[in-house]
Amino acid sequence: MVSLLATISSANGATQQRRMDDYESALRARIEERLDEFRVALQNPEASAEPVAHAAARARARVGESVTDDAPHQTSLSNSFGSVVRVYESNDGKGQDVEIRLTMPIGAFLEFAPIAALEAASIPHKFPVVYIYLREETTDRVARVAFRDAEPIAGRYLAGDKGAVDEMRAALIWH
Repeated sequence: MVSLLATISSANGATQQRRMDDYESALRARIEERLDEFRVALQNPEASAEPVAHAAARARARVGESVTDDAPHQTSLSNSFGSVVRVYESNDGKGQDVEIRLTMPIGAFLEFAPIAALEAASIPHKFPVVYIYLREETTDRVARVAFRDAEPIAGRYLAGDKGAVDEMRAALIWH
């Protein structure tokens, strides 16, 4: 009987870990996809991927870029982007935390962070998530949002609500 319970417990743990790995993998792919769209929109003001294009336009204004900047500067800016996604045991509650580490200019990060949080909250999962953390690697600037607060906004984001990104921007708590 004890052996059977140990086997069931082990199987449940492995299933939970597989769920977290699947979520992490899906989120990593989505973040990379949105980051690529963001880079293109940052370099090309006519890019049409809403809401990414809108965030890129705001980021251009933050980092002092204009449509007339020279291409080498834009290329070096876009090549400095990167991301890392992790899911780990939360210290703040019962469940997991999601951390998205981004490397990009701070102005671009401030505009992309709400999109990354929305992507994290919009991926289906079968394990409890406490917080979504967003960290810009070079400045160590951190934002967080409670997953339970982000999920309803993410539903509207997936439905095409243009105000969802601004609502998430307001929901982020900066440290």
